[in-house]
Amino acid sequence: MRVSSDQTLSRPWEVLLQATLAGLTGMGLLLLLAPSIGEKFFYLVYYGALQPPEPFSDEAHRYIRFAHGVLGAMMLGWMVLIHRLARISPYGPPASNWTLIRVSIGTWFVIDTTFSVIHGVYGNVLLNLACAIGILVPLHFGLRAPAKAERTPD
Repeated sequence: MRVSSDQTLSRPWEVLLQATLAGLTGMGLLLLLAPSIGEKFFYLVYYGALQPPEPFSDEAHRYIRFAHGVLGAMMLGWMVLIHRLARISPYGPPASNWTLIRVSIGTWFVIDTTFSVIHGVYGNVLLNLACAIGILVPLHFGLRAPAKAERTPD
C-alpha cells in the first residue's frame, strides 16, 4: 500500500484562494455580460482614467466590447477548470492538480506581465500581482497533508 499524495490548504489560505477565484470569475462574468463596464475598468488600468484621452469611434467601441466579451468567456472557462482542479476529493485534490494550477497561473503571469511591462501598462502589472498573490501564495504557503491519509492499494 502507498499513502496518497493528496494535499489540502489550511483554512486561511483556502479562503484567500477561493476569494481570488471568485473575484476572477466575477470579472469574467462582468466582461461577458456588461462589456461597457469592463471597457471603463480597462480604461482605468490602461489610461488611469474612465475615458480614453481621445474618444474612440463607435466601431472601435463595438470591437473593444466584443474583445472584452471573449476575454470574459475565456476567464470563466479557466476559473471553472481551476475550481474543479482544487476540489477533487474530500481529502483535497491530488498534488498533481496543485502543480497544474501553479503552472497555468505561473505561465499566464510571466507572459501577461512581461507583455504589460513591454507596453508600459503598469496598472495591469499591479492587477497581475494581485491575482498571482491570491492564487500562488496560498498554494506555496498553505498546502499541507490531509489529517488522515487515504490508503490506496499498491
